[in-house]
Amino acid sequence: FAEFTPDAAWYYPESTVYGFNEGAMLICDSCNLWVHAGCAGLTRREYEDTNRGIHPVYSKEFLCRTCCISRCKFLVDALQREDTMMLFAAPVTEQMAPNYKDVIKLPMDLQTMMEHAQEGRYHNYAWIRANFELMVSNALMFNAHGSNLWDEARRYYELCMHKVFVTYGKAAPPGRYHAAVHRAFEDAKRAREMEAERVRLDETTFSLGETLGPRIDRSDCGRLDVPRGRVLLRVDGVLLRVQEQRRLGHDAILRGLRRVLPLLLRR
Repeated sequence: FAEFTPDAAWYYPESTVYGFNEGAMLICDSCNLWVHAGCAGLTRREYEDTNRGIHPVYSKEFLCRTCCISRCKFLVDALQREDTMMLFAAPVTEQMAPNYKDVIKLPMDLQTMMEHAQEGRYHNYAWIRANFELMVSNALMFNAHGSNLWDEARRYYELCMHKVFVTYGKAAPPGRYHAAVHRAFEDAKRAREMEAERVRLDETTFSLGETLGPRIDRSDCGRLDVPRGRVLLRVDGVLLRVQEQRRLGHDAILRGLRRVLPLLLRR
């Protein structure tokens, strides 16, 4: 699009070339100047949808090419200011992360986005949001959830959505990677809930008492490889159910029995 140069003859009112006559013009919501749809880079379908009020971007806010380039540069500059940890400042190199390109197939960063904005590659600023969501999605995919970099990527995303796009990019709809970003958030939430449940089970399983007494025969407590589930252990004729999710050793079993057995002996 940036290399497209219309013929001057197309601008005459009697021109039959779509988008370059008086019958196909739009007013810029920023500078209030009328521009040809063809000059703005709109297809016939985009122009007609805009006039009918159903275009997802232009029906909310239409910008001429000059204003669009200016707005895109402004948005990327605002995103750069919020990147306080410089996590997204420049392309990831092999020196930074040797296996990055094996995991991330479509890399994106703020330096590249600014270059695209300055060169006029973005037809509208919805493309800025799409690249922004791609960039954050890459960070969430490459870094383990709960790590400092993963947490920073989430903080940055939520801050920019409310502080940058809601204010200056209100017409930009969710992009292609919007769902991937929120899916990563949901996966991390489920993982935290599962870990919290595992910890809770560990704590409640071995929190029933403090003393065991002389009834336990240590020879009954061999080392066990315990998968997820229940383990049956017979101690002094009493059948116990011990629930664990990790490798249980001699001492771990004894600690559990010291707390569980007093309740059984009171029955």
